[in-house]
Amino acid sequence: MAMEMEEFFEASNQPQGCGGNSEQFLSRLSSQLRPYLDAADALKADKSSSAVNYPSIVVIGDQSEGKSTVLEAISGVELPKATSLCTRCPIQLRLREGDEKIEISYGQGSSLHPKKISRNDIAREISIAQEHIVSSSGLEITDETISVLIQTPDGFNLTLIDLPGINRDTSDIEEQTVKIIERYIKSEQTIITVVFKCTTDVKAVKAFQLAKKFDPEGKRTIGVISHCDTLSENWEEAISKLVSSQSGVFIPVA
Repeated sequence: MAMEMEEFFEASNQPQGCGGNSEQFLSRLSSQLRPYLDAADALKADKSSSAVNYPSIVVIGDQSEGKSTVLEAISGVELPKATSLCTRCPIQLRLREGDEKIEISYGQGSSLHPKKISRNDIAREISIAQEHIVSSSGLEITDETISVLIQTPDGFNLTLIDLPGINRDTSDIEEQTVKIIERYIKSEQTIITVVFKCTTDVKAVKAFQLAKKFDPEGKRTIGVISHCDTLSENWEEAISKLVSSQSGVFIPVA
């Protein structure tokens, strides 16, 4: 692409100020993504250009770190929130500009016959699809993908992917999850978003270790520090200490 990932991340390769709500978070993240999206749109408009690979944001982290909440903040799409439900397979949200259309597909051959749904049904349909995939496979974690196309006239072209959270309690499941994560984050056109709690030692975050394996300089990695509202009044100092030894962009949120 005309603009490489590092060109616009390089200018902001430092911790960002802490914010309280999803609107502030989305504003900060959008400012990081906008140049890349604009470059993709420019190439799309150029009829002489070959097919454009739309930018992807892959959200990774341990279980119950707030990954789905971050994905909601970026996409504006409501996702399953049941406390007993965690992400068990990749969930792909394909945001596109075009005539109004929302479709969900999963399973072999489903991309040829996607199911049309309404925006209000997205969370429910994802839950149904995930339950079907997991029960059919007999596995705790699977790499079978649920794909949701969300096309709107004022939409932007971006693919968001929520991956299963890393489970440290079960080595087999952790190993399966790591393999899925690595497959998605190895592409240099992927923005890696690592979500972790503010009370976590950054050096111990497995998702960051995986991100550094494929992006050692942190040029396409964003750290999202969740649950900042649980910190004391000196949260700015606490956040600064938390990420002082780390390179990359960090966005604290409540």
